[in-house]
Amino acid sequence: MKPVILAFVLAIVSIAASAQTIEYGYDACGNRVTRQIVLEKTNKSLSVASVQEDFSEEQLGEVQVRIYPNPTHGHLKVVLQGVDELQGAIEVYDTQGKRIAYLPKAEHENDIDLSPQPNGIYLMRLTINGEVSTWKILKK
Repeated sequence: MKPVILAFVLAIVSIAASAQTIEYGYDACGNRVTRQIVLEKTNKSLSVASVQEDFSEEQLGEVQVRIYPNPTHGHLKVVLQGVDELQGAIEVYDTQGKRIAYLPKAEHENDIDLSPQPNGIYLMRLTINGEVSTWKILKK
């Protein structure tokens, strides 16, 4: 009797564990922009919970860098956390190499306005405390 009950419990647990999957969506540049958690109910109908992932994060030395929204519709926010004293600059270039935005003194929260620029791909160069990082920005 015990093996039958154990098999029944294991079958129920395996069905419950397989009742959810995670699907990811990517933009044209290969950046992950959405995550969907697909839950399967017992009557075979699907329920979808969507989480928008429109930010990028990276550790640059002691500084945690967060850029959002990416892709953007015009206004980009760059948040720098982790140290009190920041020495750095933020530059944004178009695909031709022309600098279209420049913030010579990076703050803990920086706003970059790309709304006058056409839709496309831009490169943001972030220099913080002597370390350099390059980011791909997509404007829709």
